[in-house]
Amino acid sequence: MDVGARVDLLKNGKPFGSATFDIKHSMTLKSNKLKWTESFTVGKAKLVNASGIHVNVSVGGGKGVKTAVKFPQGSPAAAAGSASPPDGPGRM
Repeated sequence: MDVGARVDLLKNGKPFGSATFDIKHSMTLKSNKLKWTESFTVGKAKLVNASGIHVNVSVGGGKGVKTAVKFPQGSPAAAAGSASPPDGPGRM
């Protein structure tokens, strides 16, 4: 799935700048196992009256499911990462 994203920057409730970027996401489920993987790419941001845009990614897997996120946290927009169960299938 490819999605265009936009962040409007506000100061005192009024817009003064923006950042737009593309996000690509894919998820693979293995029907014969409780295993899944996700991959995503955050494209380079196009900035208007803005600077210092950074990206953090987190993944929630539901009750009792732990995930491992491999993404350079706090990095400038334009990075790739993945998420998956760290030690095999999640258990509930």
